[in-house]
Amino acid sequence: MPSSIEFLRSPQSKVLAAPEIKVREWEKLRPTSAWLAVLVFALAGVWELNATLAATGGVFVYSVDDAYIHLALAERIAHGTYGLNLHEFSAPASSIVWPFLLLIGVGTSWHAFVPLAFNFVFGALAAWLIGKCVDEWPWQDEGRWWWLKRAITRALFVLGLNVVGLMYFGLEHVLQLLLAVACAYGILQVHRGREMPWWCIAAACAGPAVRYENIAISLAMAVVLYWSARKKAAIWTLVVSAAVPLAFSAFLLANGWFALPNSVLMRANNGGGWTGFLATLQLDLIRNVTQNTRLTWLCVLGFPAELWWIHRRSRPSAAAAVTIVLGLVLAVGKVGSFRYESFAVAFAVLILFALLGDRYRQWHLAILVFLLCTWPYFRYLRQSAISSENIYQQQYQMGRFVRDYYKKNAAVNDIGLVSYRLPQNIYVLDTAGLASRESYLQRIKDAQWTDRFVRAHEAGLAMIYTDWVQGIPASWTLLGRFVLTSEMISPAEDHVEVYSTSVGNAAEIDAELREFQKTLPPGVVLLLRRQPITQ
Repeated sequence: MPSSIEFLRSPQSKVLAAPEIKVREWEKLRPTSAWLAVLVFALAGVWELNATLAATGGVFVYSVDDAYIHLALAERIAHGTYGLNLHEFSAPASSIVWPFLLLIGVGTSWHAFVPLAFNFVFGALAAWLIGKCVDEWPWQDEGRWWWLKRAITRALFVLGLNVVGLMYFGLEHVLQLLLAVACAYGILQVHRGREMPWWCIAAACAGPAVRYENIAISLAMAVVLYWSARKKAAIWTLVVSAAVPLAFSAFLLANGWFALPNSVLMRANNGGGWTGFLATLQLDLIRNVTQNTRLTWLCVLGFPAELWWIHRRSRPSAAAAVTIVLGLVLAVGKVGSFRYESFAVAFAVLILFALLGDRYRQWHLAILVFLLCTWPYFRYLRQSAISSENIYQQQYQMGRFVRDYYKKNAAVNDIGLVSYRLPQNIYVLDTAGLASRESYLQRIKDAQWTDRFVRAHEAGLAMIYTDWVQGIPASWTLLGRFVLTSEMISPAEDHVEVYSTSVGNAAEIDAELREFQKTLPPGVVLLLRRQPITQ
């Protein structure tokens, strides 16, 4: 039997010893490498902020209206109501914990910047962990430019994994991505034969409380822990990760709501029940596979990597974790809009490239494949500022009109900016269904139902996308239209129509719109009737 020294020199030991030796060689450079990724993130974030302010005339606006749903919900929570209208319960938020984090600064002039501050901190931590994950890759340090290749890789991964773009959504997606990257780092530790750090397990436990989709990563982490002979940790990961969502569901049911927030239930075909839910999942699966190039490319990469590691019988749990996450996201998750699948893409990329790097050391090929997987995120770096400009030209102006001019109950599709910083006596009627149980349950929103719905809540003003309803009541009067002048990125349509409803005063609203039109900044277009409406 050979001695331990002879075994280390044997050809069979190269596969087992090489990855660990490579990591040790890079131990000294890890801190510098990680902070380089943070520097790239900070510089890109400042550049994106300047581009956003330039697009909106110096007014900071997030790139989606949904950010202001959470900010408005935080305002109502501070006054004792979970919902967008005071003393009316609803569950419009896509995250359990995010609105509670936004309680900081409620009522202050700087409250709207709290999501940006959180996202900058979470984004910097995510960039640092991405740098640490890149250091786990066992590449050969050949040639005089190897250090430059490492720097380029970190910069591309920070930008290509959409850390910067997600920051200006103003939502929980940066925190979601941070937790996913932390889990990827922990799985790479197990893959290298080390013990998974406790904070990586904590990230897996906290994930579903940030966004429900992170349940996929919690399940993958439990599989890896179980596979690495940490069965108790695997079981507790599943138990703890499910505890907060289950407790929140109990809270919703106790208040007469559904078991899940409406943002999750909206995929159930607007009240179509389980039949509509399953039909929607089938359509989503087809769309995700055929239209989402990022996840499709990662699946093409993931399965060969998994098969190779299983064939070699050397720690296949990492590839199995990627397969679980990608499979669940493609089957039941929501992808698109440059944010919903970002956490899964980051999780998969960081693990898969480490697995493939153990076998294939071609840097140029790795970067080419990465760009193919993530090129839409690079494109969105340019579009993020345009998205904020879209929101500034539509929803921001709608909110300003209701808050400063109309000052009465209003019906809208996008409820965020209209609800935020609104006096408590003004009721915002949600025709889409995120904050309204009745609207969510109504499958066919024809003219008769829409008019009855608006009358019941005494909303004299309606600012809506007409394609979102199946008919406009004949008693309504079209007064104007907010029209985008920039490329449409984030809104559902390029114009919002303004109506006086059957319980509204058309002449009064028309006069207020004309006064409001005089205050519009350059680039914002509000088209009104040629002649004023008289009593």
